[in-house]
Amino acid sequence: MQSSCVPFKTITISVEAHARLLKLKEPGDSFSDVILRAIPQPCATAGEMLRAFRMVDLQPMNPGRLALLRSGRGRRSNRSRRLAK
Repeated sequence: MQSSCVPFKTITISVEAHARLLKLKEPGDSFSDVILRAIPQPCATAGEMLRAFRMVDLQPMNPGRLALLRSGRGRRSNRSRRLAK
């Protein structure tokens, strides 16, 4: 029997979700530790969101995709013309 002052909830998860959590679990971690590490607290303000974005380590964008993105800038969409027909 586990005695702890920390309140807890029992949840039901799929076998696949359990396997994913287990892969993220480090020695000494509880599943709560894994979940809290993997799922950040939602941002309450735009300032919090900006700080959260600055903390994310992004990989450099593929140069080919970046060139494709830049080449499409400034074009007009013909979506409205297609919908009108």
